[in-house]
Amino acid sequence: MQTIRMILSVAGGISTLTDEYGKILSPPQIKLGIDYTIELDLRSTHFDPESGMLKSYPYDELAGATAFYLCMDSDYDRDTIPPMLTFSGITLTQTSEGLTLLRAVLPKTARSGLLNALQKSEAITLGVEIAGYTSGGSAADAIFSLEFYVQVRNRRYLGDVIPEDPIPEPEYLNASQVRAIIAEYLRPEANSLSIGSVTSGETAQAVINGTAPNQTLDLILPKGENGKDGLDGEDGLDGEDGCTPYLDPVTRNWIINGMDTGVCAEGQTGPQGQGMAFDRSGSVQEKALYDDSPGGFRFAATILEPEKKLTTLYIWTKLSDATADWSDPLTFVFYSAGSEAAVIQPITFDPPGEDVLAEYYHFSVADHPYACVSQVTLETADGELVLPYYSDLGIKKILKVGKEIYIYFGKNIPTYTKGRIY
Repeated sequence: MQTIRMILSVAGGISTLTDEYGKILSPPQIKLGIDYTIELDLRSTHFDPESGMLKSYPYDELAGATAFYLCMDSDYDRDTIPPMLTFSGITLTQTSEGLTLLRAVLPKTARSGLLNALQKSEAITLGVEIAGYTSGGSAADAIFSLEFYVQVRNRRYLGDVIPEDPIPEPEYLNASQVRAIIAEYLRPEANSLSIGSVTSGETAQAVINGTAPNQTLDLILPKGENGKDGLDGEDGLDGEDGCTPYLDPVTRNWIINGMDTGVCAEGQTGPQGQGMAFDRSGSVQEKALYDDSPGGFRFAATILEPEKKLTTLYIWTKLSDATADWSDPLTFVFYSAGSEAAVIQPITFDPPGEDVLAEYYHFSVADHPYACVSQVTLETADGELVLPYYSDLGIKKILKVGKEIYIYFGKNIPTYTKGRIY
């Protein structure tokens, strides 16, 4: 049996097939007569501010349903071909990660009504409705109802004999049917039925194994409903108030209510750095005179740039006793009084055309090789918006390749009239 996994965004009585970022998707396609299980990851229409993905739909709003039905039909006319309907093989669960999952086995599609509707067509679109209600109630008084569409694709060969329509599955057994089943398996002269294995599973099942008169009833039971809350225990000792932050003695991060915020208030002590002391000084060309100095020897040179009102100090260190085995220089830049750092005007850009997918924007920094991007903003209807980093709602990444900078945009950035790169 094939499994189709989809995300269903739910807003009140409206449900839509989307991806995890809310983009609407086309209906899935299934083949006529093939057995399918669908797994719906139910999401709300609210986005997680950090990941930009749809939040999971609250499980508690649906958990009151203990009975379900799944209906497939091409229209809402109850006087035409009856819908494909099932009341079993449907489960509603919540995963350990907090996802709300609805699994269902689709009804058999190789039946005369659907074959007549397809005829020689390639495919037909059917609406799928899944609802949940209480076992003591009825489908008319449902707790929830979800709907989406699937496309059933025709097949070129179904065998020599067209399969018969399956017997409609009853919503409930009547009292006489229940009594007949109990009497059949509890007659002492006919059978001796004992309880065999009891295991857990997603769908409730009862399987009778062995041959009469010695048979066992093996049960598969789904997870039951949550029990009632227990009585309140005695008050514990006073603990931390959970509001006052404090510093972790090892990471130096702020801790609030026992949770590491990841915000570092005080960095850990690093290795001792190298100061500005040196053994010899001179011009840059004179450094070669000390190529045979022992490891650890330090040489300094300065370069004056009067027109820019700055002085640059370079300090090299011998890494070993080997000839000319120098480190990269430590560089210190000193500005004279009255000097000014260059200010680069922001780069502006326009939104792409309607049929153009802008994956990135790039520009040259050849005139300013040490420049870097501080932020990217968009002019929206609400004002100038600063785009977040590492988000599908903003900037995915910024790359500097040689003298070119590439800014990659997320797929869900808002509509804008003008952009700026600072």
